[in-house]
Amino acid sequence: MVKLHSVRKRHFITCIFVLLILIITLVIAGAETKELQNKRTDIITIDLLNVPGSEAMHGVTFLHDRHIEILTKQEDCSTCHLKNKDSFIFKFKRKENSTLEIDMEIYHKNCISCHIEKKAEKIKAGPVTEECRACHNSQIKTDSSWKAIDFDRSLHYTHEQSKIIPSKNGTNCQACHHVFNEKSKTIYYKKGEEESCIYCHTLESTKDVTSIKEASHNACVNCHESLKIEKKTGGPTNCKGCHSTIEQEKIKTLTKIPRLKRNQPDHVLITGYNDNTKLSQKLINSSMNPVAFNHKFHETSVKSCKSCHHESLKGCRDCHTVGGDTKGDFISLESAMHNRETEHSCVSCHNQRKNEKQCAGCHSKIPEKEFSNMTCTQCHEVDKSQITINSLKDMDKMVKLADKTANTRLKSYNEISKKIPEKVVIASLSNEYKPVNFPHLKVFNQLKINSEKSRLAKSFHKNDKTLCMGCHHNSPSSLTPVKCQSCHNKQGKHGSKKPDLKAAYHGQCISCHNKMNIKTPVGTDCISCHEKIKK
Repeated sequence: MVKLHSVRKRHFITCIFVLLILIITLVIAGAETKELQNKRTDIITIDLLNVPGSEAMHGVTFLHDRHIEILTKQEDCSTCHLKNKDSFIFKFKRKENSTLEIDMEIYHKNCISCHIEKKAEKIKAGPVTEECRACHNSQIKTDSSWKAIDFDRSLHYTHEQSKIIPSKNGTNCQACHHVFNEKSKTIYYKKGEEESCIYCHTLESTKDVTSIKEASHNACVNCHESLKIEKKTGGPTNCKGCHSTIEQEKIKTLTKIPRLKRNQPDHVLITGYNDNTKLSQKLINSSMNPVAFNHKFHETSVKSCKSCHHESLKGCRDCHTVGGDTKGDFISLESAMHNRETEHSCVSCHNQRKNEKQCAGCHSKIPEKEFSNMTCTQCHEVDKSQITINSLKDMDKMVKLADKTANTRLKSYNEISKKIPEKVVIASLSNEYKPVNFPHLKVFNQLKINSEKSRLAKSFHKNDKTLCMGCHHNSPSSLTPVKCQSCHNKQGKHGSKKPDLKAAYHGQCISCHNKMNIKTPVGTDCISCHEKIKK
């Protein structure tokens, strides 16, 4: 009887414990859901009196999409925004900013009258005249989930191929792209000089040029709204349609994208002396070998032209000269190409690719080389003997030389798989577990397949032996690398930065599986690699 009572007591305690866990889980889930609901993409702060130290009322937190949901049942953007010709001006009830008093009066008069009107129609609306602090409230806590939209190659081509965007002379580029006439202060389209919006429309507005935020909304939202009025399927006109993570994930990503037409070359010969006024054959012979740059391929492997051309579509050397120039913020050509700290340099971009799962398994364990220890000839491989002062003036000849050099990098690997063991038995730590039968050749061949698929890997992995260095990370490139025990002993050396043999094996294997997202076996599944010894 006592035993039965004890069992019931334990059962009761278990039920209480499970119930508490369930309640806590539901509370946390509810809090997360509430937090998600409180986050919005449409938060606009209206603060005409944004003067540091002033005693004015707090700015108004305005939820744009909430107003759209109510107003667009009957009205369009013209309820709040005036038009200039056929385009809306996205300022509230005015075409341009005026004095503080006049702009404040515009907001108060129109907002409050609209609230009163909607309430009379039994529609839920905002505060009215006597409720100033309901709008001007510093305690309103609404977190933003706004995310900038990436107008990448796929989204650009979606617009480029659109049949509903008006075209002229077989192209609709003029719908978005324009250049600015400094004298007349007007914009016009010039074919062949299309550039990214951000090159001119920067984060902050200037006297003559609007900010990228204002320019994007003026162009994009107006276009979308005009198509909506014409009952055509266009883009979104609310904030979340572009700036919500969920909505962005719904945008179709195109894979087959034709090359952008901007008079760009297929291949470029990058030198540091083409524009040197004191160019001589002696200078050519004493300079670093040029780089054969495959421009056409790089266009397909980056999100957009801005990945490299971060200020304009001019050639790198136009701003980044050998010695540095004001046009390039005194960043020399060498630094622009080799700096690891910027996302726009060649070396930095290549290093970022090492973090991709098919590369990270090996490269995460290979020590980063000092720049002085890198092999320059992997990129600087153009034969200087074929370059003269006269040949530099022959653009076609230089393009062909760059083309020929770039294509020689993509040779297939030498066949060495027959020279390496199919399996390796790792038995040096056998105690509680049986030795590991490591599928050496299978792993090697998979790394080879991954490398064969990557032009970047094929360009830099000069032969199959390079793949061995993924595991044998501090060994010279060789078919007979030193064993792990040569550097990592079983007990570990006191004060040494090197892990002991057990830690080295597990750190290498498990981190590789995790980095490359290998599901079978998972890093924590011990017996998939070494079966436990039955005693």
